[in-house]
Amino acid sequence: DPTATIGGQCTISANAVIGPDVAVSDGCYVGANSSVGARSSLGRDCRVECNVSIYHDVHIGNNVTIHSGSVIGADGFGFAPDGSGGWQKIFQNGGVKIGDGVEIGACTTIDRGALDDTVIGSGVILDNHVHLAHNVRIGDDVAMAAFVGIAGSTVIGNNCILAGNSGVVGHLTVTDNVHLTVRTTVTKSLSEPGSYSSAGLPLLPSSRWRRNAVGFGRLAEMERRMRALESTD
Repeated sequence: DPTATIGGQCTISANAVIGPDVAVSDGCYVGANSSVGARSSLGRDCRVECNVSIYHDVHIGNNVTIHSGSVIGADGFGFAPDGSGGWQKIFQNGGVKIGDGVEIGACTTIDRGALDDTVIGSGVILDNHVHLAHNVRIGDDVAMAAFVGIAGSTVIGNNCILAGNSGVVGHLTVTDNVHLTVRTTVTKSLSEPGSYSSAGLPLLPSSRWRRNAVGFGRLAEMERRMRALESTD
């Protein structure tokens, strides 16, 4: 678009689309068939590989790499019952802000905020096939492996590591320096740093799984009581 601003030493590849009022800073590369939507911006020395979609009102810091097939700034999953058995879409009017030195793997999706922005801190590394929902806030130097999913309005602190296929449900806060092991699901806020695990339980009907999960949390106390009983024999 003629209203876009392109810095020096940039490469805009074949069939790439740079939208209205976009600002592309010096030294950026935009690959073939990628698009940058209206009023978005790329900081210095960014690399946007081919077939990346950056929607409107997405602001990306310096030295950010986005790999092929990723979508930044699509609508969040915002719907409400319409009273007649269907769904009413809730418009997503926020944007996305990404800090410096971030690397985003292939086919990763970061949704725009509903009102406020979705925010990704500096130094974050995201593997392929990661999903960050609307209004998520990710701290600095966080690492997420493939198939991690973070539900809407959740806050992840600094220096966290989320192993493959782990996830956090919506509207929670995870403090700094938390490590989630493979396939861990976080269902309550975590206020203490450390390593957390929840994977490994077999597939069961949900009602039985919930009962077993409660029992699992009591195993250490049950063992203590059994040892106390055995010591009296």
